[in-house]
Parts: sequence; structure tokens; C-alpha cells
Amino acid sequence: MHQRERARFAVERTRHALERDVRRRGRLGRARRHHVNDARRGERTGKSFVEQHAPERDAVALGERWLGRGFDVEGSLGDHGLRSIVAATRRLELMRQNAAPPRGILHHPSVTDGSVTHDRTLPPPSLAPVVAHFWSVTWELQQPKFVATLSHPTVHFVFDADRAELAGVPTKRFERTLTGRGWVFGCKLRPGTLRAFLDAPAATFTDRIVPLTLAFGTVAAEWAHDVFAAPASHDARIAAIVPHLLTALRPLPDAAVALRDLCERAATDPSIVRVEQLAALAHQSPRSLQRHFLVAVGVSPKWVIRRYRLHEAAERLRAPASARSSSSSLAALAAELGYADQAHFSRDFAAAVGQTPTQFLRALPLT
Repeated sequence: MHQRERARFAVERTRHALERDVRRRGRLGRARRHHVNDARRGERTGKSFVEQHAPERDAVALGERWLGRGFDVEGSLGDHGLRSIVAATRRLELMRQNAAPPRGILHHPSVTDGSVTHDRTLPPPSLAPVVAHFWSVTWELQQPKFVATLSHPTVHFVFDADRAELAGVPTKRFERTLTGRGWVFGCKLRPGTLRAFLDAPAATFTDRIVPLTLAFGTVAAEWAHDVFAAPASHDARIAAIVPHLLTALRPLPDAAVALRDLCERAATDPSIVRVEQLAALAHQSPRSLQRHFLVAVGVSPKWVIRRYRLHEAAERLRAPASARSSSSSLAALAAELGYADQAHFSRDFAAAVGQTPTQFLRALPLT
């Protein structure tokens, strides 16, 4: 059977299974509408996926694997079995692409007595304008492990143990000690895109972590319920949160789109080292750009430029010694990053990272 026909058949199986189950259980009219609509939405998603991505993706294998999981867990999860089947259909929309390697990790545990797994997955196309990626960290350790990262100018929706929180842009480094066994799952927004979900200025949440229900109201409790009730896997938690994000999503204003792109250009263009350069690209005065950044991004354009340059510095310093040329001295690196002198660069680096560049180099594991 042709791949496209098989994929459509898999989606059709899901829709019929859901409709039979709704009739059998004799649920209330509201529940019946909910499940049938989910099935039909899954059918549309599956057809769209097959038509657009069949040449690149093995839609049949992906759909049948998740359909099988949905039916297998029905007995163990009770009422959540149906949710798992629906999530299986929605998985057809998710493009199985891993995000680029993370930047800004300062201290990653070297684990010999357990495991630490870090997953990062790009969002489906419908969320790509506002979501950078989904991420999760799962660990099982016998000894505590310390981790530290140099944050990005982005907001996260975080699901950790029994908490669901909105984490604003942290201006200081993030530190945490992992102990025992646990997991944390999150959705990282792109810079300046919080306005697609909330009217509040991003600066309201800078250096703050608040319950999602405080930001979104009681509807956020449904987000948390579905994420925590999902099977214990990165993909299942993505499937649980995506429908809620799509429901909450609003059109992103053109001004916010421009600031998002400007902010991301600062991350990828090492020649941008001054606010005046960003202001010229935005056709705004530096003062006007500052006001707009505080509202949309939550921090100033100067902070964004400096943070991305410090990310670049940490990556350069972390490179194997054999890969560093003689031009990679601290003085040369400071000049490339737009600093007037090495002392200024060292002060900024120490303030953000907690170590001078020299101390950071000495603390790196030998390779």
C-alpha cells in the first residue's frame, strides 16, 4: 500500500476508535463533542502532515508507533487512555527535528554514578514563529550534581515536579543542584514573543518565576494536568502541551516580529557589538529601541548584545586547545567582542559567569 494511503488509514483508525469508545462509554454530550472533535482535528493534522512531509518523514512508522502506545496505556491510565490516543494522532504534526546544541552552559556535570539526559526538539511549524524549542532534562543520580548556565533573553514555560511556572528572563546565571531522580520539561519562547500569549510587558517577569496560573489564570491548570498526566517521555509531554499553546496563541504584532528578528540577529552576527548598530537596523533611536526592548524582550538591547557576546566568549574558551589559534588570546578575543580592553571584558565575564576568563579556562576539564 502506498505510504500516503497507509498514513491516512492509520489516522482513520484513530478517529473510528475514538468515536466507538465515546458511544460505548455513553459520556456526557460535552465529553462526546470533545473527543470527536479531537479525533477530527487529528485527522486533519495527519492529512496535512502526509501531504506536506511524506517525502521527508516516515509518517506511517511514527503514527503507528504512537497509536500502539495509546492503546497499550489505556488500561493503566484509565480515563487518560483516550488522551494518549489523541496525543498519538497529534504526534503526526510534530516534526522530529532536534534543536541546535545549547549555548551558555557553564558547568555540565560529569556523571559516573548515574545519568543525565538533555532533550531539545523544534516545535511544529504552527508554533515556530514564537517557540524556539521544547526541552527536558531527566536525571537519576546517586550523588548531587551542580549545573550552571548563562541565560538567554527568553521566557520559558516550565513544568517541574508538581509545579508549572512562567520563568522570565534571568539576568544572572542560572544554578541548580540535581539530586536523586527527577525531570523538568519546558517550552522556550523566542525573544520578544511573550506578547503572542500575554498582554503583560515581558519586563514584568524579568528575574521572576511565577505560577503559570498567575499569568494565564485557571486554564493553566489544564496545561499542567495534561503535561503531568502524560506518559513519562519528552515526546509525550510535547504532544500534551502543543494543543494548549495553539489555543492560547494570538497573532504576534509586526513590531514584536521585528524585535524578535533583531534580537536573534544579535545572537548570530558577531559584528554587532553596540546598541547604535541595532538601532540603525531597526531605524530607531537607541532610546526608543531601549523602550521597545524592555516591553517585548524584558531586558535592554545592551544587555542582549553583551549576553550573546559572553556566550560567544564561553564557546571560544571552551574549544579544545588544539583548535585555538594564537589570535585567540584574551586580549584579541576582547577586541573581537567589541570591548575597549581586556580588563573590561574580564570584569563583564566575571560578573556574569562567576569566574574570570583565566579562571574559567583553568577549571575546564583536560582534553
